[in-house]
Amino acid sequence: MLAHGLSQSRFIRQFTGIRELLTEKLAVDALARRLATLPVQHPRDGRIVEFREIRDAAALRFSAEFLVRMDLGVLDVLLAERWLEGLDWFGELRRIACPTLLLRADPGCGGMLSAPDAARIVEGIASTRLVEHPGLGHNLHATDPAGTLAHVQAFLNPAILHP
Repeated sequence: MLAHGLSQSRFIRQFTGIRELLTEKLAVDALARRLATLPVQHPRDGRIVEFREIRDAAALRFSAEFLVRMDLGVLDVLLAERWLEGLDWFGELRRIACPTLLLRADPGCGGMLSAPDAARIVEGIASTRLVEHPGLGHNLHATDPAGTLAHVQAFLNPAILHP
């Protein structure tokens, strides 16, 4: 299920590094600069790189703006792999009645949703459109903004694709 095995994943260095930075109570600009040089594992091949090699300055600034306001407990629960504890995540899906767009990134590039979990989501929500993104990682909107926007627009207005 989502986020199981985080402690053995390529994302553990990123989340523990961010948690450590947040203990310093930095302002947004300072946090964005520190995030840029944070050593993380590249989601595709696992090599250690600075965060700015996989996130651009705008994405790091955007993250910093939210991280400075976030309670550290959020990361504590995530790092303890308890963030969905007590929630029947897949059981709740059947309560979703609206059409749903599921954009799935490539797990080999840092996508967080496995193929079996995606299939369970599609089965659980009555009207779901699944769009696979091979070769793209978790931040689809940052790595392929035009493609992501096109999928969202087509979902919201099917006449865009079928005038």
